[in-house]
Amino acid sequence: MNQSIKAQKSRLPEIIAILLVIGAIGYYFYSSGSNGSASSSFTISSATSSVGANVLGLLNQIHSLKIDASLFQSPVYQSLNDFTVQVPPEPIGKSNPFVAGGAGVSPAFTASTSSTTAGR
Repeated sequence: MNQSIKAQKSRLPEIIAILLVIGAIGYYFYSSGSNGSASSSFTISSATSSVGANVLGLLNQIHSLKIDASLFQSPVYQSLNDFTVQVPPEPIGKSNPFVAGGAGVSPAFTASTSSTTAGR
C-alpha cells in the first residue's frame, strides 16, 4: 500500500497543474465572452438597421411603379405563344428512405419473372 500512496503523492502536482490550466482557460473564455458579446450585438444591430433601410427603400420603389395596362391589349403581347411543357407525374420510390430492406417500399415498376427465367 505504501507504493500506491507514493504514486498518488507524485501525481498530485500534475493534477493541480492541470486544474490550474483548465481554470485559466475557463476564466479567459468567460471574461472575453462577456466583452465580445456586447460588441457583436452592436455590430448585429447596426447591420440590421442598414438592411432595414435597404428593404424600406426597395419597398418605396415598388410602390412607386406604375404599370400601363394597355400593354396587355397590344397585338405584340397577344401574339406571344405559351410553350409550357407539362411534366408527367413520376412514381415515388420508398415512402421512408431510412427503412432498411423492403419494408415501406412502393416499387416504381415490377420485373417480369418470364424475362428472368428465360436466360436459363
